[in-house]
Amino acid sequence: MLKGLLAQKIFVLAIIIGAVAVTATGTAAYYYINYRSQSQEREELQAEYDQLVDDYTDLKSRYDVLTAKSESGETAPLGYMMSVTVIIDYGNGTSETHEVNISGGETAFDVTNEVATVDYTDYGWGILVHGINDKDEVILGQGGNWKKGYGWFYYVDGAQPLVGSDQYTLSDGEVLEWKYEYYDWTW
Repeated sequence: MLKGLLAQKIFVLAIIIGAVAVTATGTAAYYYINYRSQSQEREELQAEYDQLVDDYTDLKSRYDVLTAKSESGETAPLGYMMSVTVIIDYGNGTSETHEVNISGGETAFDVTNEVATVDYTDYGWGILVHGINDKDEVILGQGGNWKKGYGWFYYVDGAQPLVGSDQYTLSDGEVLEWKYEYYDWTW
């Protein structure tokens, strides 16, 4: 009988140990599946983070190029936002001033067209401005004599460039001034 009771206790103990083993295995499987799922999520999040860092680095690099000021005074790179001042002096004591943000590569003519209505002729080799904001040139000669009159002349930082306004590329901080002036080229 003692043997039977011992066998019964061993049997119950085996069932308990088996139940604990099954529970432990189920718990371990549950945590393993959660760990694998979280590891996969962590890897996906890490990949997204790495992509965001790469995108930021690329954008920062492009931003630095676009906003870098040239220390040598050269024209700013294309796409660089800069500021220029445009003054239109009508020659009668009135003028208007515009502060303009523009992109690198724009010419004096381009910027003038942004702030005013410009009457001009494109000759292929260059553009001649005839009028700004309905203030047109006046030729004082007879029979097509264009040597005297009133017309539009442009200046950059107080000096007349040696090229037409469509060929002069503006730089950051420059002052572009259009003046309606009398001219006499009869020498």
